Amino acid sequence: EVEMDIAEVEELFEDTKKVKVDEAQPVVARKLNVKRSFFDGDLQQKMCIVLKRLPKAEITCEILMNIDEDFVTKIQPSIVSGILRAWPEESDVQGLLDEYNENPNESWDFAEDFVIQLKDIK
Repeated sequence: EVEMDIAEVEELFEDTKKVKVDEAQPVVARKLNVKRSFFDGDLQQKMCIVLKRLPKAEITCEILMNIDEDFVTKIQPSIVSGILRAWPEESDVQGLLDEYNENPNESWDFAEDFVIQLKDIK
């Protein structure tokens, strides 16, 4: 049996890096920047996989506006078919754009933001 003084043990192993909390300043809640989603999870995941391989939306928009038949048929058919397989239905795109038009300052998730940035391409 070992005799020990608890007060002495606590003193020896006391946490000397105690941080004093200033009770005068309350904790302030911060607003989180949560991005809004419109597409379902599966579609969003498929789109993100494909879109991560593309340049930023602005660059992709410029490329698509200047696209020609050689690009689609000869140069990059796998990229084009990948985009088409992951792209949302027209009704989903229209639904997203309707919500965007109602709240143009809303912060959107990656896939939705990409579609919104390409909204003027016909």
